[in-house]
Amino acid sequence: MAENQNYDSDLLEGTYQLALSYYEAKDWPNAVEWLNKIVEKVSEYEDASSLLEEAQKQVELATLYELGQQALDDEDWETACTRFQKVLDIDPDYEQVKELYNRAHKKIELPRLYEQAMEQWNNQDWDGAIETLTVIRDLEPRYIEASLLEQARRKKVLEEDYQWALKLYTKAEETDKESDWREVAELLQKIADKDRGYKTVSPKLAHARRRLEFFELSQKGKEHYAREEWQEAVAYLGQATDLDSQDPDLVAKLTKAREKLSEQEAVRYQKMIKLYEKGNEHYQRGQWKEAIAYLEAASDIEPAHADLPTKLAEARKKLRRQRVIRITLGILNVVIFTITVTIFQNQIAKIGDDIVKSWFASRATPTPTVAIPDVARVEVWMDGGRLKLGQLPSLTSGKAVELGVIVFDTNGKRYTSDELVCKWSVAPLGDGDEEINTDLCKTFYSPSPKYSSQTVVVEVKGLEQKFEPGDPISMEFNITK
Repeated sequence: MAENQNYDSDLLEGTYQLALSYYEAKDWPNAVEWLNKIVEKVSEYEDASSLLEEAQKQVELATLYELGQQALDDEDWETACTRFQKVLDIDPDYEQVKELYNRAHKKIELPRLYEQAMEQWNNQDWDGAIETLTVIRDLEPRYIEASLLEQARRKKVLEEDYQWALKLYTKAEETDKESDWREVAELLQKIADKDRGYKTVSPKLAHARRRLEFFELSQKGKEHYAREEWQEAVAYLGQATDLDSQDPDLVAKLTKAREKLSEQEAVRYQKMIKLYEKGNEHYQRGQWKEAIAYLEAASDIEPAHADLPTKLAEARKKLRRQRVIRITLGILNVVIFTITVTIFQNQIAKIGDDIVKSWFASRATPTPTVAIPDVARVEVWMDGGRLKLGQLPSLTSGKAVELGVIVFDTNGKRYTSDELVCKWSVAPLGDGDEEINTDLCKTFYSPSPKYSSQTVVVEVKGLEQKFEPGDPISMEFNITK
């Protein structure tokens, strides 16, 4: 029995029943108080001792829990964690202690973990950053941006690619093979597409591209060199050596290609000079078509030689002007002179097949001087003889005569058929007769008896640097069959 035998059993039982009611009501302070009174008198009375121990534990739990909540309200996360941890040590299932502990613990851990994750991020420790960010996400998913963890994973892949690219880069530097540099460039470009500023990606990619450019230029230069295309060879080999001048074979080829190109240019220059001089001769004679042909050929070799551009432009201008004048004169019938040939079909009784020339008393139109700047006069010649004023020659049907033009300028210089460019045309008054055109100032003309009259038009086009066609002149001829 209990140590103290002097007790009232009825009173003790009543006290026990009162304490038990407090215990069952979970009024732990009163339960502790009354159970303690029983144990003090009789320590082994019923189950008072065990009940007292449990009640005391509940009082302690409640006290720690309340103090933890108070610390939580005060945002004293460390104290709250300490008190809730004690509650968990005594009774892990007590009230909502786990939730409250986790809440306080997150408030302590999340900033620390985030700082740790950022330090790992800055150090490009992607494995560590991924691990820490994963812990943060598990503690509080909304504490960090959802994309942050994914970014860290991409950075990890990027770093792995970069490390592999460094190994390939080192290999390419050692082998200096085009295939190795191409592999490096492709991988570095892949990384640059994701992050051009990542570590040393940009300068290494630029170097890899220069090496590839060097190989391409070298190959093209060697191909042109083999075909003895010196200008192209010099261009490509020169660019290649600008990128890398340490290749002795390349330097030697470039040197030889330059020597060959210099020789080739010298030959081309001499050819250009000859073409230019020939073009200049035609230019001085006003032979624009020929001048343009030679000057253009010279310009294809050296466009800026001496006064070549000016002469070529002037010759083209003169030729255009010449063509415009020809068209205009053709439309307006502005000609140097008009020789009107009146054809009369006159059957004369003759013996045999003799063809008799006869002169008819017909009015002749004088042959005036053609109004051409710097030209004194223009002469018309037929069969080697000059047609004089008032002269009325007779032509025989079907018999060719030689017509020609001579021009005298104001300085007395004579320009003959060989120096002039003329256009002759036969335009009958009737329809159906053929037209005769030639670019010579001297030609043979066979009059036709088909129509009673027809017109021969002569248009002077030569030496346009000195004169141009002016007013027309006209003459009349007789013809017998």
